[in-house]
Formats: sequence, C-alpha cells, structure tokens
Amino acid sequence: MFLGSQLTEEWNLQKYFPEWESINRGISGQRMSGFLLRFLPDVVELHPRAVVIEFASYNFRSQYSLKELEDYLTTMATIARANRIEPVLTTVIPPRSNLVYEGYSVVDSVIVFNDWLRQFCREHGFQFVDFHRLLANDNDLLPDSLAVSDIELNENGYRLITEATNLLLKKIITHP
Repeated sequence: MFLGSQLTEEWNLQKYFPEWESINRGISGQRMSGFLLRFLPDVVELHPRAVVIEFASYNFRSQYSLKELEDYLTTMATIARANRIEPVLTTVIPPRSNLVYEGYSVVDSVIVFNDWLRQFCREHGFQFVDFHRLLANDNDLLPDSLAVSDIELNENGYRLITEATNLLLKKIITHP
C-alpha cells in the first residue's frame, strides 16, 4: 500500500514492484490534512501488511507550521501501528530549485522536517526510507539528472527510491 502525493501517483507500482500486490493511493496536489482524512478508508480498511507514506514539498508553506505537518504524520503512523499495519515513512524529496513562497524557504523547511522525521523514527521504532539522502545533491536540491520538474522524478529518480523502498519492504514482509 502506498499513500502519497504526485510522487506516489506517478510511481508505476506494477512496473517497479512486480513481486508485491501494491495499491496506489497517490493523489497529486493533496495536502497532509487530506491524507489524514482518507487514511481510514484508503489504508486501514484495506488491511495491508505495510503502508508507505510519502508527501511532497508543496506542503511547506507559511500557512502550515512544521508542527502541524509533524502531527499529521505522527497520527497516521500511530493509527497504522494500532491497526497492525507497518508504517513506512519517507523523508521529503528536495525540490529542484530553491523555492521561496511569500518569504518562506521550502528547502530550509524540508531539511528541518526531514531531520525531525529521522529522529522521530529512531525514537519510536518506525521504519523509514530516506528519499532526501538518496536524491539530494550537495546543495540539498534535486539534481536535473533525477528530475522532470521542480518536484517530479524521472525514471532514474524512481529507480533509486524503488530500490531502497523494496529492500525495506522485503525485510518487513518476510520478517514480520
């Protein structure tokens, strides 16, 4: 089970995960609050063994606090675990350019959030895939060689995140 934004929606799960029965619940342009609203019908009621939860950098805007985004992710991970579904959280991929909206630096916020997520997962025993470290260049941006737009991956980018995600899913599914 994959829940996410346009990155997930565009992820061809049949192609990249042929050995798994994968359900894609990616919706382009959806904010974290929307993920939480559909978490029960789109994830819990389907009883998957694991759920990969991904969201995009466009959630980082001045009207949303980092604490609010942290709370959404914490709530989904807790609900999943309470329903015997292994949550697999992902760090947020960096944008291709240093996006600034109304004085709000998306890149800086993504870095702070990803640091929080890594620490949160370590402290609470949640599994995670570090998309940011897999994809970011030395400037903490998504390189052109992995992107088709500011926040969309090309085939090379998807290949990298697929390999890392698949390794973790194999571990979870074969060693419950």
